[in-house]
Amino acid sequence: MLHLTRALALAIPAAYASNSMVTDSEEVSCISSDDQLGCPASGLLVVSRGISGLLFIVYCAYVLFQLKTHQHYYHREEDDDDEETEARMSTAAAVFALFSVTLVTTFCAEYLVASIEETVKKYDVPKPFIGLILLPIASNAAEHVTAVLMAMKNKYQLAIEICIGSAIQVTNLVIPLLVIVGWMIGQPLTLRFANFETIVLLVSALLVHLLVMNGKSNYLEGMMLIALYTAIALTFWVTH
Repeated sequence: MLHLTRALALAIPAAYASNSMVTDSEEVSCISSDDQLGCPASGLLVVSRGISGLLFIVYCAYVLFQLKTHQHYYHREEDDDDEETEARMSTAAAVFALFSVTLVTTFCAEYLVASIEETVKKYDVPKPFIGLILLPIASNAAEHVTAVLMAMKNKYQLAIEICIGSAIQVTNLVIPLLVIVGWMIGQPLTLRFANFETIVLLVSALLVHLLVMNGKSNYLEGMMLIALYTAIALTFWVTH
């Protein structure tokens, strides 16, 4: 339900901009203007900041819900033949390893993003396709592999949590935090996405919600998700 809620919340700024006839040029001029609240798109700025704060609060409540108040909802019963896994690293070693891997990943991501311009010019690959298809696949490769391995072991709930948890972190934490931090340092950002991108987000979240709500899955539902993803990738490939 949380991924559907955040999709609807992120669609509100686009709907507001369309209803208020806020153009791209007005939004750009509002962001670069010294008197941001006096520009034509000031309402969009207020709506984006308000929704960002709400999404951030919801994410904090989601973490509290998982780790503190309702832990029993996320306890999975182990099979009788499963052996208890013993910890091989201390807490300090695990934190250090996580910090080191994050640092290396940051440099790799910076290098990957910096190479986009050259790739676009050399191979004539649309930027939307790179930003929404290739980069997420490359940056979340480890999560994708883990989710597939868990699904092969029939650990459906864990596989879904890995897949959806990543999206929840981006939409409920990273994006709202960017808007809030930009507000604090005087670099205004809005949550307005293009109409097509908003529709894609809503349809994807709705389909995922319908497929996972019963806690079961089969190969046909998997094919439906792959078909939807392929259709989205194809559309962004021809988008310039």
